[in-house]
Amino acid sequence: MKFKKLKIDFMTDEQCFFCKSGRKLKEGFLIKNNLTGELLVSSRSCYEKNKSSFSNNDEIIPNLTRGILNSVSVPKNIGSDKSKKPGKSVELSNIEYLILRQEKLRDVSGIPFEGIDDIYNSYRENYVISSLENNRLQRFIDKTKRSFPQLAPSKLQRLYATIFWMNYAIEKQPNEKSKNFMRSILKQYKTYRGLSIKQIEVIMGIIETLNSKIDNKRYHIPNVELLSNNE
Repeated sequence: MKFKKLKIDFMTDEQCFFCKSGRKLKEGFLIKNNLTGELLVSSRSCYEKNKSSFSNNDEIIPNLTRGILNSVSVPKNIGSDKSKKPGKSVELSNIEYLILRQEKLRDVSGIPFEGIDDIYNSYRENYVISSLENNRLQRFIDKTKRSFPQLAPSKLQRLYATIFWMNYAIEKQPNEKSKNFMRSILKQYKTYRGLSIKQIEVIMGIIETLNSKIDNKRYHIPNVELLSNNE
């Protein structure tokens, strides 16, 4: 088979490898060309049309888009919790945590990434982890949840989603003054992993204004829930 699907993730106006529609993706599949090693992206619909070209067609893959509200980004039989066996569900959740903590949120204050670097490096080689690595990672997550509940997997999913879409909103601002204003709030968000209620209202207002100017809802910033300082 020519391709391997790796994960479901947010996109910043990426175009699907398979089609020539020109549609800009906000989320989709990161895939790998097994022949060249090239990393590409695919829309959900094009993945469905080209399933026979994937070596891991029946495999359920990590989903990094769980942090948005009322998520509909998980296609049937691809990331649905109902289709997972309990052990596989836990392993996938652990891998999502691993990617978020070691890769996506490395520049966020207070999220140390030491201690599981070797597991992440192992995962990056073949996009799988061994049962021993998974057990060790599970113990690490359990210990972290007890000592630092703010670093629980669900919190990291929300943190990643909100940071990703705040960055996107910054790039879409009409002038440098507006961009710098949002950058200053994002910097605080990354430092304290939360904002005041007033700051949250301001950011959500900016996102709503941005979406109101985009006719096609497909291109809207999705519904995200910023973390507050009280969480």
